[in-house]
Amino acid sequence: MTLTRGYSAILAGALALGGARVPAPDAPCRIVWDQTTSGGDWQTAHADLKLTRSAPQADGSFVIFGGGTATVTYHSGLAGARVTSGSPFDAKLDLTLSSEDGKTAVVDIGLAADEADHEVVVNPGGFTYSVEATMPPSDTIPLKDGVTTSYSVFHGSGAHRAGRTGTLTLHYCPG
Repeated sequence: MTLTRGYSAILAGALALGGARVPAPDAPCRIVWDQTTSGGDWQTAHADLKLTRSAPQADGSFVIFGGGTATVTYHSGLAGARVTSGSPFDAKLDLTLSSEDGKTAVVDIGLAADEADHEVVVNPGGFTYSVEATMPPSDTIPLKDGVTTSYSVFHGSGAHRAGRTGTLTLHYCPG
């Protein structure tokens, strides 16, 4: 039951028209995401995302949709430079939690369809950059309240090494 972003968007739209349910008590209701990127310019991000619409299946599989806002802080990698405006910024995110077995689930966080780039100014020099939040990779998490999973994704080597590290923490609604 691996979902592509396009299929997820279609399914989310169909659920918005009817048939979607709010997650039941003792079901996943929030994901907390923290991330730091590296390599030249870098970002930190924090989001407390809500799961709001569910589509449980008789076989124990389910898809839950939601979203929220991440606070993203952009940092310049230029020696002696500092960000003078545009950071931190808020990025609108979409969230999908899907499970085939009811024991583990795939977490997919992406930029909301209406999310725009953000203008960041770095001085000295008044350099203006158009940036967006860097998203985490899809990750699998055990379906247990309070469990945290971490990820590290790097590419390149030496002076050209860049990447992202972060955590995803799953929270359940109180019963």
